[in-house]
Amino acid sequence: MSKQNTDTDITDSSKAYSGPDLEWMPLPALLVTEDRNTLAWNEDLQRLFPVVEKSSDVAGMIRDPDFLATLKNTIKTGQAGECQISIKGQTDHFFTVWIKALDHKTTEDSRLYIIHLKETTKEHEAERMRSTFVADVSHELRSPLTTMIATLETLQGPAGTDTATRERFLSITADEAHRMHRIVNDLLALSATEAREHILPSQQVNLNAVIGNIIQTLAERLANKNMTVKTHLADNLPTITGEHDELIKVFQNLLDNAIQYGDEGSIITVTLNSDTGGDEQQVEINNFGNTISPKHIPRLTERFYRADSSRSRALGGTGLGLAIVKHILGRHSTSLRVKSTDVDGTTFSVTLSK
Repeated sequence: MSKQNTDTDITDSSKAYSGPDLEWMPLPALLVTEDRNTLAWNEDLQRLFPVVEKSSDVAGMIRDPDFLATLKNTIKTGQAGECQISIKGQTDHFFTVWIKALDHKTTEDSRLYIIHLKETTKEHEAERMRSTFVADVSHELRSPLTTMIATLETLQGPAGTDTATRERFLSITADEAHRMHRIVNDLLALSATEAREHILPSQQVNLNAVIGNIIQTLAERLANKNMTVKTHLADNLPTITGEHDELIKVFQNLLDNAIQYGDEGSIITVTLNSDTGGDEQQVEINNFGNTISPKHIPRLTERFYRADSSRSRALGGTGLGLAIVKHILGRHSTSLRVKSTDVDGTTFSVTLSK
């Protein structure tokens, strides 16, 4: 410990080590006595545990069994301890905790113990997501591979001599191969997007032109479903700061989804407007099809998450498109908003800044 702490004269345990004495510590910190009563803490710890009270048993604040066992061992042996804990709430939070005995004692000859915590929730969540991602990728690729192996084995048998059977199974194999190709391409695109997410975009982009060009490129797909696009694009808006090719991916993906999941013969509405003279520009894409349940909306941008798995796979979706959109928009300091009702249809909206 630093000299700031070791030279403090403790004459009254109820007044010793007031809060500011721990403010120099870079992590949430708590001081307890040998009987586990709280003595002092810093503001960082107060923000984590607003219920902390002086002279209360620390077990009432941190109930994690590993923490209590580590604290007990440090009090018994005097050896510094470290443990990983989780604290339950609306969402779980994870911490690494260090506990160390100090040289100081109170007037009652009770040794003091410093506890400091480092929150590791983000690291824990990242590891969970990595594990989930590997499992999801394995599952997504295993399914088409299994189908391809089965059809090829069938073709190697007597069924392969039948022309109609051969053509049908070759078509199935080709579809599954294309599906794997789309998954791999989207994974590469997602990886590239994540690698650039910390780099701020610097190009000037005309959203009106971007949206107009995308609609033209999707004309054939629209015609195949007898769908039309109704546009409300504000004129004379200034350019916004962004990455041109990435914003094309965003709105192409959103329009592609509107076609894919919209009702045949329906109208897609695309709106570009601004209420701030062009400093902020909002794009809204609305379609009518199966509505999205509110429970699914917060998870739509997760990798491989599908509100309707069977329908998405049948339509050729990889479950990665909106994850790519999320990371691109994160690089542009914005996010995707979704509303879906039976009356108004489903609307995806994005606000970008000048």
